[in-house]
Amino acid sequence: MFRHFGWTRAIKQAVSIPVIGSGYSRLKDGDDALHVGDRQKASFVYWAEKNLRDGHVDLVGVGRQAIADPDFARKLLEERLEEIRWCTTCNQCITLLGTNQRIGCPVYDPEYRALLPK
Repeated sequence: MFRHFGWTRAIKQAVSIPVIGSGYSRLKDGDDALHVGDRQKASFVYWAEKNLRDGHVDLVGVGRQAIADPDFARKLLEERLEEIRWCTTCNQCITLLGTNQRIGCPVYDPEYRALLPK
């Protein structure tokens, strides 16, 4: 996780074009595996805001998070964090992509769950 942040920081220092950060979906609303003590400081929102504020990225990619919750950005801007359907990083959306299916979140939407290979 933090490797992504280090790489984007190094890239940002080396180029003069916009840099998009990635890997934030895994953090969700706080990743206990990071062992930082404060769950909020291990969250998607915390690290996205920090990396933008510190100038390490110009944009934050939301990739799988936007698949899990297409209203993610609206909920975030409206400070409705408790309503966000956080990506579980199960990679089932990637399975759909790899099998040339319509892509969506099988965790939250039964329509996409039905498209998964048996």
